[in-house]
Amino acid sequence: MKMSSVERAARAFALTASGADEWDTLDPLTRERLKNAVLAALATIRDPSPSVIRAGARKSRMGFQSTAKRTLTTWQAMIDATSADH
Repeated sequence: MKMSSVERAARAFALTASGADEWDTLDPLTRERLKNAVLAALATIRDPSPSVIRAGARKSRMGFQSTAKRTLTTWQAMIDATSADH
């Protein structure tokens, strides 16, 4: 079964906390708490900083890409800028 983005991020949170990939052995309540932590993080970064907006704008102006590819590369540029914005 394919994991959602939120579940993949929750699994990454768990891995970071424990140092081992133990997602499959976590109880359902712990998994739900981790997913809620991911959702809280996403809500927090939903409104990007000016530097993140600029990074997205720069990337979205790059020509000769399909709409899907441009959207993907813009999203990735904005996430990269968010990571660097700390």
